[in-house]
Amino acid sequence: MQLPKVDPLHLKYFKFSGRMMALAVMHKVQVGIVLDCLFVLQLTGIQVILEDIRDADPFLYSSCRQILEMDAEFIDSDALGLTFVTEIEELGLRKVIELYPQGKSTVVNSKNRSTYTGRHLLSTMGIRKMILKLSGSGRYSAKCRPNRGRLFYSSGHR
Repeated sequence: MQLPKVDPLHLKYFKFSGRMMALAVMHKVQVGIVLDCLFVLQLTGIQVILEDIRDADPFLYSSCRQILEMDAEFIDSDALGLTFVTEIEELGLRKVIELYPQGKSTVVNSKNRSTYTGRHLLSTMGIRKMILKLSGSGRYSAKCRPNRGRLFYSSGHR
């Protein structure tokens, strides 16, 4: 399998973009982009919870919600065959990552399912899931949990 070609300067582009956005925020200069809610939550160091991903990744949200709501007896019967591992894809290659020490041998059950969904959620919320959206309004709308909007810079234009 041949790996996709990556621009050798791509990391420098990210660094430059990050510095430009930081400079704009520091000087309260409005930039014509809107950042995805999950990306901003991660930038501000706020822990992402399951409800925050509802709109960004409906499939992941639904899967985690179903695991949390399943009958305890069903989960304990190991009918799902889940262990504390997840697969990720990087540059066309699939990798198995343990979410917990000895995750390959730790079976998900009714007692540890919330730990599993939390760690699975954290493992999938990397930068690759975040999307920069172009916006003509210049305003950021926090559509995640209530009261999150006050954390973000917003234009004075209403």
